[in-house]
Amino acid sequence: MFGCKQRIGLADSSLERETYEILETEEDLEKIMEGMAHGTDHEREENVTSAVKVSDIDRGRLALRNVLAVVLSVNESGLHKLGTKEGALERLYSRNEFTFTDSNFMNPSDVLSSSLNLRKTSALSSGSRQGFVMCHFRRYCNTKRCN
Repeated sequence: MFGCKQRIGLADSSLERETYEILETEEDLEKIMEGMAHGTDHEREENVTSAVKVSDIDRGRLALRNVLAVVLSVNESGLHKLGTKEGALERLYSRNEFTFTDSNFMNPSDVLSSSLNLRKTSALSSGSRQGFVMCHFRRYCNTKRCN
């Protein structure tokens, strides 16, 4: 490539295959590398489904290890606003706190307008909740709270 033998190929780099297949000159490669260094590639990260890891402290016994979320927006600092089907997550996440999934399961239109923390979202998405799920009365329920 570029008039000399290839020692380590672009296929071994972190560039995507479509990106390095369209390169023709070294200047094209430099433009792409500068764009990656300055973080101008945030437009591609919006509306992508991601998995946010729930820490063991925030996770209940039945709660999931990851919560599926969609990237709603990326601010100028590179922090991501995420949303789930239960609502938008309260805090902003850096890129190393979640991973992108292979396919898109969610759209930003699926996100409710409410704002939740990650612990509450994890509990809601797994269906686990603290307290009794069914009534312990054998014959008649006195309080009608279990319905």
